[in-house]
Amino acid sequence: MLTRRMLMAAGAATAAIPTLSREARAKTPANTLVMGKAIDDIVAMDPQQAYEFTSIEVGVNIYRKIVSPDLDNLSKIGPDLAEAWEVSSDGKTFTFHLTKDARFASGKPMTSADAEFSLHRAVILNLTPGFIITQFGFNKDNLTSKAQQALDQLAASISSTKGYIIALEGGTDSVGSADYNYDLSQRRANSVIQYLATKYNVPAHKIYVIGLGKDKPVESNKTSSGRADNRRVDVRLMTNTMAGGSPAAAGGAPSM
Repeated sequence: MLTRRMLMAAGAATAAIPTLSREARAKTPANTLVMGKAIDDIVAMDPQQAYEFTSIEVGVNIYRKIVSPDLDNLSKIGPDLAEAWEVSSDGKTFTFHLTKDARFASGKPMTSADAEFSLHRAVILNLTPGFIITQFGFNKDNLTSKAQQALDQLAASISSTKGYIIALEGGTDSVGSADYNYDLSQRRANSVIQYLATKYNVPAHKIYVIGLGKDKPVESNKTSSGRADNRRVDVRLMTNTMAGGSPAAAGGAPSM
């Protein structure tokens, strides 16, 4: 039941609301532009995952790039972390030269391996931004530079090895189904075959491929480092005059 006292109390509370909701404006510092922006499109701030308008806008202002658009002429590309670069005659190989003072925001020196890691990570994660790189033919099956160096060393031994056969064993970690892992290990081995055939004209009948899948791990699949070691292609150069085989490179066979 409403009483006169209750109605008067409600009216007093209503009258007090405008005073409580009055805006408080902070003074903008001199030479400062304050912008309001909706950020509800952000899914992630990871540069290898972010692909929305806001996250890209933030990312390009936080992370250094190998090259950057020339702000005076946006049709041109200018240096950033790379001070110079060359393009091969066939247009397929780009060689970048980092500036001597290339550093992270922490002050730690940046190396070519750091730039390589960022590109590899985008391909391996295979999230939305990854297509920018994968559309040029890079994928998880491609060889790493370390593996290529190991295969180059193996190829150098072929000319002096009589009756040689190259044995490839492709392995994976335990993630995924058996069929998927067998297919993946085969694709990894095929990438080695393609590299040797294209660069060194090694005939296909000289290469013996075994797709191991996850059946022959070299390390435990319980840790991320162990799973990384199991994602590999082991390459051995076999001969008719040797009972065993020798690794493709000192310290172990190439791995992907």
